[in-house]
Amino acid sequence: MPTRDKIFVSYSHKDRKLFEEFKTMLAPAIQRGVVDVWDDTKIAPGTKWKEEIQMALGSASIAVLLVSQNFLASHFIAENELPPLLKAAQEEGVTIFWIYLSSCLFEQTEISSYQAAHDTSRPLDRLTKAQRQAVLSEACMKLIRATQEVAVPPTDHPTGAASQAARTQVQAAQKQADAQDPFAREQFSDEEVLDVVEKLRKIKQRQGTEFVGRRELLQELDRLFNRKTFRFEPLRRCPEQRWADRLDSAYQTQKVLRDWERNVREVAEDKYPIYIDLLKQVGSYCMWMGALLFDPAVDYNRI
Repeated sequence: MPTRDKIFVSYSHKDRKLFEEFKTMLAPAIQRGVVDVWDDTKIAPGTKWKEEIQMALGSASIAVLLVSQNFLASHFIAENELPPLLKAAQEEGVTIFWIYLSSCLFEQTEISSYQAAHDTSRPLDRLTKAQRQAVLSEACMKLIRATQEVAVPPTDHPTGAASQAARTQVQAAQKQADAQDPFAREQFSDEEVLDVVEKLRKIKQRQGTEFVGRRELLQELDRLFNRKTFRFEPLRRCPEQRWADRLDSAYQTQKVLRDWERNVREVAEDKYPIYIDLLKQVGSYCMWMGALLFDPAVDYNRI
């Protein structure tokens, strides 16, 4: 079985422009050798391209899916790329990392079972170029972190110099990932939201596990709704000059809830339906307040 140590990028050629934007954003990490990315532009002329793709699929530790209506409509992707990647995710721990390019029915596919790399209420093709670059920058930082969190495969001799070297390598990668934290201060201007995010990350690092425990997780997330800077109060009671601040805090709160959704599902399954309902309520609040801030008002049916 080949070693899984690469990032496989699956995309529709009809989305080449956004694919190129993604590759350009990731270019510094590729050039430094931080990530090893494979996509079909690496297929040399004259080679058997199907065999090349199959070999690349078998060596992927992370699958980046650039999801759009073109992506979902592609027979080749649906028949040759998605099935082995999703199977590998279930059986071998391959990470599914997907970016939402344009509106489509991803909810009708298995992709919906995996957390997107960014807010799915804002597909990339709806954003300005500057907004797209900000989202792609954050997504690429998450991708870099994901590659550095891949566990070192076990050896026949888990002790000794080789094992210690492997542990040192993982620790160094973790330190580098922390230095390139996707939850950087510029991503969370709301100090209380940032404080919750940092405490949750420290808890996870201290415990050395993939998930934060139920009590600590729910306690920290509850702080997002028990504070002076942001509450789900009727807008008529909220001074108009504070609407923009409240909207910004609401979007940041929504982002934190989305990022920790999988953790809640794993450690507090009985609370998960309530959590999803809360997430929907936050989204509705953001749409409602956002529409009131725009002139002319946004048509809810188009959001």
